[in-house]
Amino acid sequence: MNNWFKANAIPQVEVKVGCDEFENIIRKCGVGFACEWFGHDSEGHFAKETVNALCERSEINNPFALKNGEYVEVID
Repeated sequence: MNNWFKANAIPQVEVKVGCDEFENIIRKCGVGFACEWFGHDSEGHFAKETVNALCERSEINNPFALKNGEYVEVID
């Protein structure tokens, strides 16, 4: 099982626009670190939502699903 919050857990994407560079920096340093930097819980709701967004842009299936208002990890 992947720890999606760690550095380099999500593959970087080809830079086509400025936001791609920003997102790649988040991928490089890790969603958990980036969320803490911006005042969010490193593995909380916002972090899981961010992981899903970055995975989607990296063409990876979303690792978290929203159930009853909470994100839960999807086990393949």
